[in-house]
Amino acid sequence: FRFELDGGSMAARVPPKVIPVLPGADYEVSVMVRTDGLARARARLVAMLYDQNGTLIPGTTVRGELLRTGGAWERTSIRVPADRSLTADLVIELQVLQPEQFTPAQPGQPRLRDVRGSASFDDLIIRHVPRVEIATAAQGDTFIADADNTHPVELLLTVHDMTAAALSAHLRVRDLDGQVMFEETMPVGRSTIRVRKRFNVDRLGFYSAEVEVHEGDHVIARRQRDFIVIPARSSRRAPTGRFGVSLEDEPLRRLPHDADLLMQLGLGTAIVPAWTEELTRDGVDEHYHALREIVEPMLLQGMDIVFALPTLPVELATELAFDRSQVLDGLAHSNAWLPYLEPMLINLGERIRRWQIGPSSATTGFWRNDLADTAQRASAGFG
Repeated sequence: FRFELDGGSMAARVPPKVIPVLPGADYEVSVMVRTDGLARARARLVAMLYDQNGTLIPGTTVRGELLRTGGAWERTSIRVPADRSLTADLVIELQVLQPEQFTPAQPGQPRLRDVRGSASFDDLIIRHVPRVEIATAAQGDTFIADADNTHPVELLLTVHDMTAAALSAHLRVRDLDGQVMFEETMPVGRSTIRVRKRFNVDRLGFYSAEVEVHEGDHVIARRQRDFIVIPARSSRRAPTGRFGVSLEDEPLRRLPHDADLLMQLGLGTAIVPAWTEELTRDGVDEHYHALREIVEPMLLQGMDIVFALPTLPVELATELAFDRSQVLDGLAHSNAWLPYLEPMLINLGERIRRWQIGPSSATTGFWRNDLADTAQRASAGFG
């Protein structure tokens, strides 16, 4: 199939009712692509799922990479999980897109298009592929060595296949140096297999587990999971103060595990979010008690805790008519922020003396002419 450009975008679609699929299966769609004479436009493969009534199922559209091959043939592929119970048909679309279809407009900049050029598509392949999942039995993929210095690991492997092909799953675990620490091959029938694999590794450190599903000599699916093995709880060390970790982007539900891991590793500093975007006035007390349970053990171990205010809570930003990124301005504007932080200031303010305003990655503060004045007004609100 070949598109000849004439100044616009173009697409060709295989309609519903042509490619039926099975709900619960996964599919790989691939095609050979070649573009000639394109400077700004790009070619792309797109697939989507429709129900039996010929209606697009929301959230099922998968878009491939935008391609400009310069006259060479390249294969591009996308994976389409048909995990909706209403799934009936697979629809495929071949596209050639002008820049306005995939890049945001820049104020004051003209929109340039390709008025000549071509895109060719060939050798379209649709394959059913098994659904493969690999997980660990440890929270946060972090295993803790036993007190006798053994290093047990438990992996959870799931392979779901709906064909009658003779498949096998090969599990391989490597250490950070690439040395194979464990491997095993298992047959896969026309069903779902769920396997727990327990084994010991030789030492502490980072590991990578990879499972490959083979059909004969061909690898048709691959998944990878990284994990870490750390010292036993009895070997907890005092903080060294040399290293720290920022947890400001972590959701509150993950912070207890993160805090335990930091203490296990003996890190000296943790940047912990004092509030979140989701925080509301009604939820402040619950948030404070959850936060206190997280930071208290770290404080008792002697860690240096920094309370971060990476963004304004949505509720507060709306009230102030500020963007959520305007944390310093929000603190300096009024005391409307006080109800969101008051329990933390009253109960932990004497023990946690360092606060970070804005995310660690922000650099805008360095270029503000009013930084000193705004920071002084914000500081005054803390008393």
